[in-house]
Order: sequence, then structure tokens, then C-alpha cells
Amino acid sequence: MTVPTLVIHSLRELHELAGSPVGVSRWHAISQDMIGQFADLTGDQEWIHVDATKAATGPFGSTIAHGYLVLSLIPRFVSETLRLAVRGSAVLNYGLDRVRFIAPVPAESFVRSRVTLTRVVERPVGCAVHLRHQIETRSDPRTVCLADTIVLITDQPR
Repeated sequence: MTVPTLVIHSLRELHELAGSPVGVSRWHAISQDMIGQFADLTGDQEWIHVDATKAATGPFGSTIAHGYLVLSLIPRFVSETLRLAVRGSAVLNYGLDRVRFIAPVPAESFVRSRVTLTRVVERPVGCAVHLRHQIETRSDPRTVCLADTIVLITDQPR
């Protein structure tokens, strides 16, 4: 397990970091095998993901990862860049504000995320931490996926 770049211990630290980049994850391979397993799990067997022969003559020249597969790596990216060790008993995925799949991720690519803490909002049950993920591939530093996620730091065990 990779040690996160930044450990946040207090709400004050969270508020001070709002609007700031917090880290960049490691590179992660997106193999054709991973894409196939994701297709099996989700039932999304679209040829652009699973048929290498047909995809080679398609719009991207190869199979591509499912957008939701790329999105599903966000918890891993966060664990490598940031640890929220603040007052709460739990850190929960709370939701997404926005997701855009901007460019395809070809099979056998490597992806990583640049994570920014965009804002912190106090809630009755704890604190909502808004994170922006700019996911890029090693072969092309342009953003392939932009996702604004929210994690909730709870005040007490539920």
C-alpha cells in the first residue's frame, strides 16, 4: 500500500486547504483483461471495449476502457494522495457533483489522478469534503476524465 502524500488531521487544515491541489496518485495500468472483467461484472459488453479486432478498425484504433471503470479507480487515487484523519469515526463516499468523460482511455494505458480539495462544507452529520479529480493517461497529459466527488466525514458512528 502506498503512503498518502498528505494527511489531514483537523477541520482547520481542511478549510485552509480548500482550493488547493493535494496530490497526484501513482500510475495504474488499464489492461484489456481488466476491461474484460469490468464488462463481465457490469454487463456492458459493447464491442468498443471487448472486441479488439473490430475496435482496431473503429474510431479509436483499439479497445477503450469503460468510463465507469476509470471512475471506479477514484477511491484508489484518493488513498494514494490524501488521508482524512479528522474527528470523525468514518469517511464515506457521499456522491458526485459532476463527471465528464472527456477522452477515451485505450486498453493498456496507464492512468493517474491529480486531486484538488475544492471546498469543505459543514453538515449536520459531519463535514462534506469536495474533491476534484483530473484523470490523465501517461501517453497524453490531457484530462481524460473530470470528476467532482464528495466524501463525508461523520461525527459519530452510525
